[in-house]
Amino acid sequence: MKVDFVPFLPPGLHPGMDALARGLARGVSERGGELRLRTGPMGESVRASIGEGVDAIYLFVTDPLEAEEEVKEALAEGIRVMTFHRPAYEVTASVLVPNFYQGVELATQLARRLEKRARVAILGGPEILDDEELVLGCLDGARRAGLEVLNDPFASQYRNLEDVKGVSGAVVERLMGDLYPFDGLIVFNDETLHDVVAYLKEKSLSGSFPIVSRNGSPAAIESIRQGLSTATLDYHLPEIGALGAGLLDGGEALVMAPAGQVYNSSNLEKAISWEVRAPFDISLNVIS
Repeated sequence: MKVDFVPFLPPGLHPGMDALARGLARGVSERGGELRLRTGPMGESVRASIGEGVDAIYLFVTDPLEAEEEVKEALAEGIRVMTFHRPAYEVTASVLVPNFYQGVELATQLARRLEKRARVAILGGPEILDDEELVLGCLDGARRAGLEVLNDPFASQYRNLEDVKGVSGAVVERLMGDLYPFDGLIVFNDETLHDVVAYLKEKSLSGSFPIVSRNGSPAAIESIRQGLSTATLDYHLPEIGALGAGLLDGGEALVMAPAGQVYNSSNLEKAISWEVRAPFDISLNVIS
């Protein structure tokens, strides 16, 4: 069984995407198949997979309309098309992620450490489906918890549009320069947290206010251990990949991923790294 996966970012660029791919690869392998990762644009990748006669294609959906025509072609050829996140067009099956509710939980976690009407900032992410839903949840959760949000996290000056570490330093500096002092900070993902932690260290502000973020990455767990961050929501990326592999067995067209687990200083000993949970090596199966 030949299976292709088109991730949002190429392998090695985003640990979270790699963790999902490892979980998917392991699940496909357990079912007697081989997973390959395509790194080109989604539409082109789908057409390339069709030409090579694969049995199934997985897509990480960032735009609910992207690759609609190519997916129709794949389905017409009898190729099963599964997605992480639900596109607007028809596919064989999808894994849904409760991004909005995870955003609500991030805001709730922050609010539990603050006084009512505390002033908080939200550092947003790229203009893609799951991160937009997440930030909407952060805003709704903050409002329900009685927090005052100081900025629009959908404004380009307050979001890491690249979604990876090492590129959002200017965004972090702008947010701090425009809004600080504030009482707490929500960072949409752990990759951006890297740049926040680095900035706060440089400015001798580490530990000045609570910070929460989503992903549950090993680096975020270590930041909590060092007192540089407050909490991270591990949304079970390796397990989401494995759940996606289960779609090869048939059954429901829509399945819901778990809500995740929040880690903070009280339960760090329970955290198990992504590499341990999904040790499958994906580096050998990357194609352009």
